[in-house]
Amino acid sequence: MRLIEDIIAITDKMIAFAEQGDWEQMIEQQQKRQPLYEEFLKKFDSEPHVFTAELLMNLKEKNDTLVQLSSDLRDESKEALTKLRSRKKVANAYHNVK
Repeated sequence: MRLIEDIIAITDKMIAFAEQGDWEQMIEQQQKRQPLYEEFLKKFDSEPHVFTAELLMNLKEKNDTLVQLSSDLRDESKEALTKLRSRKKVANAYHNVK
């Protein structure tokens, strides 16, 4: 069970970095977590009884949080890009009037 606890601990760090907007650190943690996930999947296939439903639900909830934070960032980035394009159009129109 130590493996899933390590995955959860890294996931907690990922959430903290995502909430701070430090996406580079979040991705770095994801890269550390990925091999553990792969090991987890191998062990789960051979020893599913080792992992409790509670730990798995905990991990799922944390992953859902990461997905939501990433989605929020995507939406914020899309909105910022739309505003930037709008401002560029206004600036171009202003320069064309001169």
